[in-house]
Amino acid sequence: MSHATTERTDLGSVAAVTVRDDPRRKAHDLRDLHRRWAETATVPDGVRTAIARAWSRQQPRPSTAPTTHLPDLAVAERRSQATELRTVLPHLESTLLDVASEASNELVVCDAKGFVLWVRGPSEVRRSSERLGFVEGANWSEDAVGTNGLGTAIVDARPIQVFGAEHTDEGHHGWVCTGAPILSPRTGAPAGAITLSGPLASAHPNTVALVSGAVRLAEQVLAAEHRADLDRVRRAAGDLAGGGPVVLVDDDGWVVESEGVSVGDRVWLPGRLHEGRAWSPLLGAIDAERVPGGWALRPVSTRDVRVELCAGPPARAVVHAAGGTEEVRLTARHAAILAALAAHPDGVSGEELVRAAYDRPVSLVTLRAEVSRLRGRLGPLIDTRPYRLTAPCLVRP
Repeated sequence: MSHATTERTDLGSVAAVTVRDDPRRKAHDLRDLHRRWAETATVPDGVRTAIARAWSRQQPRPSTAPTTHLPDLAVAERRSQATELRTVLPHLESTLLDVASEASNELVVCDAKGFVLWVRGPSEVRRSSERLGFVEGANWSEDAVGTNGLGTAIVDARPIQVFGAEHTDEGHHGWVCTGAPILSPRTGAPAGAITLSGPLASAHPNTVALVSGAVRLAEQVLAAEHRADLDRVRRAAGDLAGGGPVVLVDDDGWVVESEGVSVGDRVWLPGRLHEGRAWSPLLGAIDAERVPGGWALRPVSTRDVRVELCAGPPARAVVHAAGGTEEVRLTARHAAILAALAAHPDGVSGEELVRAAYDRPVSLVTLRAEVSRLRGRLGPLIDTRPYRLTAPCLVRP
């Protein structure tokens, strides 16, 4: 099984400072760049690539006043209990906390939306950060407070070190924050992020490697837990053999095991999956049976499947299978290809499909790439030799 891990970024390019930098001079130069951005709303030359990317996503903002409305602690507690990161906190603490404390840094962990779950570290550092609203339950997403070591790491899905005036908010210019996302093995997206934060004097390029190493450990812990969850689904489902081809998946579509069906690591599940007949782009028409922690999916004949192509905008294909429907959004190009196939139920060659679906000459390589992407959405509804639909399609304006 292939699980997501944090992108192996060149850590040297992530660090905001090097051992040769004068932190005071660096802070002065960055304040000048920040001032020019604040005055023009245009990112000036000289801003590091990762920070320029973050600044370009937002507008300059005045310094945020200290938080007067404290977060709801009950809500914060529910968030901390609901996140899959709750089991990795002890590992992060054992890996980072002692080193962070010696460097006058605090360890902060947030969830996927940027809400702070836990803050650990020296009391003097925490008192200073609390005056900025850096407390459990606070929203430190990029939308809420601008460029920072938590929210920006989540948006970019890669490690980042934010030094001084690289922060959007002027109130944060006395801080350096080294953050990295923790990618969920279940979704491949950030489950949250961590940062080591402290005064500018604590800045060091090696902090990037320290944080990234801790994140890799956390992701390994989450991956092991996910494998254990898949084993629990397998045991709970019992013996599914004898009922024909079947794919056993967890609630996120990760394949536990399959019998008589060739699949990869994951199956895309319809958003409204229910027991009975449904449609899967990979498997086609399926009978879905709920099992503890997942689903048993049995492919069935597409004989009773039909499709409606709605021109939109937005264009969409509505797949009707016995027992339910599934709506698939389409690009304009995919809608044109589907309409051309609907007009030629007996099938067409690649050259004929290009003439029918494109208003300009394109290569067969381009066509094959587009059809491949469309098959990723509609699966066995599209055959390729020749190109044709395997179910009736009604085109609606």
